[in-house]
Amino acid sequence: METSLRSRMQYQPDALQQLLFGVHDENAKQRPIPDKWSVAENIAHLGRYHEVFMERMLRATHEHDPLFERYVADNDEYFLEWCKLDYDALLNKFYATRKTLNDFLFGLSDEDLRKTARHPYYGQWTICGWCEFFLLHESHHYFTILKLLPQINAPE
Repeated sequence: METSLRSRMQYQPDALQQLLFGVHDENAKQRPIPDKWSVAENIAHLGRYHEVFMERMLRATHEHDPLFERYVADNDEYFLEWCKLDYDALLNKFYATRKTLNDFLFGLSDEDLRKTARHPYYGQWTICGWCEFFLLHESHHYFTILKLLPQINAPE
């Protein structure tokens, strides 16, 4: 895996630690925008997606060019289980699953990293390409969290 990609996979979660300074269970679970996820739900989605992504990358290493269906968190019972966690447990599980994912990805051979998988919307990519997708998806949710913070931390 190229140094840049490996570094971003390893260190991008550090940005979340910075964003979440001063956030606690009560305000993390607030939904300032009706029908939109809270900070905690965004984190739960990202944590659950660590697991989904790892399952997909395992498939890519063992199957020839597998097809990934669209992932819809709200239809995933395991995402709902993540949402039930208290804030500290949620963060601990998020970082633990990211470490597991990174350990798996960093252990892949160059041959494995060139293996491909397909998506009906995003097309065919190598495992490294899927990691780029993963990071962009994650950073989108970090930005969503950033936009929620002033609303949940506003003085009453």
